[in-house]
Amino acid sequence: MLIKTEELSTIFSILINKLYEGEITEIMIEGDNYWNISTSDWFEIPAKEPVLGSLMDDWENLQKVMKGEQIASFLDYDRFASIIRMISEIIIPTKHKTLDCGNSVLPDFPLGIGK
Repeated sequence: MLIKTEELSTIFSILINKLYEGEITEIMIEGDNYWNISTSDWFEIPAKEPVLGSLMDDWENLQKVMKGEQIASFLDYDRFASIIRMISEIIIPTKHKTLDCGNSVLPDFPLGIGK
C-alpha cells in the first residue's frame, strides 16, 4: 500500500469538514489513561503487553507543537492518532459503529460534544 501525503491531507480536510458540517466546534474528553499497543507490536497476534498512554499528555505535547514551543516529531503522529481515535469514540461509540457507506447521518451527540 502506498499512501501519498497529499491524499492524507485531502482525507483529513474531509474529516475535519465533517465535524464542521455537524456543527461540532469543541469536544470534551473526560478520560485520560488508555492502553496503547506500540506500533512495532501491531502485527504480533496476540499482542504483547500494552503500555499506559495519557490523552492529557498527548494533547499537552501537541499544543506545545502548535504554539511553536516544541518541535514536531514523528512521535506526534502517535499522539495525534490517540486524540483522533478518542474523538471517533465520543462521536460514535464502538457499540454503535456500523459499516459507513458514505451517506450516514450523524446520530444525536452524547455529552462532551459542543454544538
